[in-house]
Amino acid sequence: IIPVACFIPYMLLDFLDMRNKALKLAACNLPSIVVFRTIEAMMDTAPTKVVEASIQNYMAYYTTMVPFHWDEITGKRRKISGAELSLSIFRIAVTFHLLSL
Repeated sequence: IIPVACFIPYMLLDFLDMRNKALKLAACNLPSIVVFRTIEAMMDTAPTKVVEASIQNYMAYYTTMVPFHWDEITGKRRKISGAELSLSIFRIAVTFHLLSL
């Protein structure tokens, strides 16, 4: 899996003749995540035991690039509240504004 994950994105870049640097970066970022998640699964070093509690949690963790926060008590992904979401958007907007000065 690891050699295939490293080789396929570059084949796709050549096949699709991609020239946009942002798309190239996005296409080549996925293999590194796949490689690290594969090694993590092989070495049994999941961040919490909740990931391996059910097949749905296992698939959700190892097939997405989104970092989840797991609730140890319920064994499910913790959902973000409206206040946390608005705070995150505010922080991103302030950072963007400060960096654009």
